[in-house]
Amino acid sequence: MVKIGVILNLSARKASKIDTDEIIAIIKRELPDAKIYTIKESFERTVQKAIRDGCKVLCAGGGDGTVSGIAARCVKKNLVLGVLPLGTMNNFSKDLGIPQDVTKACKIIARFKINKVDYATVNNELFLNNSSVGAYARYVIEREGQQKAHGKISAYFTSLIATVDKIGLLDVRLQYNNNSQSVKTPIIFISNNDYNINEKHFIRRKTLSSGELNVHILTLPKDNRMLNTLKHIITPNKTPIRYKSFHTKKLIIDTPNSKISIAKDGEIISTKLPLTYKIHSKKLSVIVP
Repeated sequence: MVKIGVILNLSARKASKIDTDEIIAIIKRELPDAKIYTIKESFERTVQKAIRDGCKVLCAGGGDGTVSGIAARCVKKNLVLGVLPLGTMNNFSKDLGIPQDVTKACKIIARFKINKVDYATVNNELFLNNSSVGAYARYVIEREGQQKAHGKISAYFTSLIATVDKIGLLDVRLQYNNNSQSVKTPIIFISNNDYNINEKHFIRRKTLSSGELNVHILTLPKDNRMLNTLKHIITPNKTPIRYKSFHTKKLIIDTPNSKISIAKDGEIISTKLPLTYKIHSKKLSVIVP
């Protein structure tokens, strides 16, 4: 029997709304042979403990950041990833078709159907959903600061206002598909597979195995004002987002700076330039419905 380790981040948003004992009871009932590891202080030590214990399946119980972090260890050690959606957005699990109910998600893991899907990297750092350069990275930094003072919901709006007040245009050079071009933009959005962004909203990914990155470059309104760009983003039905997009297997982004902060799967990392984005086709083993 394959040894399953369930790694729980109980600080995730959904987990914080469900009694901890209830979550553990569900896991024990639906996955009686699994060993449960709770992240209390060190994420890395908790994951390494599960690996040392011989777990061949690491089930990430948390949000997209937790899932992404555990997926990186699965890739490195050639392990299988399972997902228990306990976070706020749970984008990766939704795009896989995994139920958002904990009991139903556990049943999916118990059936143990494995598929190979893509993952992406930026400077060798794994991400499962998306990464961005520019305004969104600044927004996440602002949001985390505002969240401590005002709570998560109000932080979304106050940080949007602060972001518009501080962010400028990125002046970058892009290399992809044997092309090279310079662009000025407030944000570049790079996703693992295609989100099919339309004029109104983001549409969920139809596949996680196309073997391509999807790149969107936001263009400014004609008046070149960041405030109007924000209006395009938060009221898309009235003011459609304008962007350029393309698909590629590799993207290099460079600026005159020596270091930059970027977002990946909702978290911020600081990394050296140039940024090298790559797709890794069907290299992640994951349990699916």
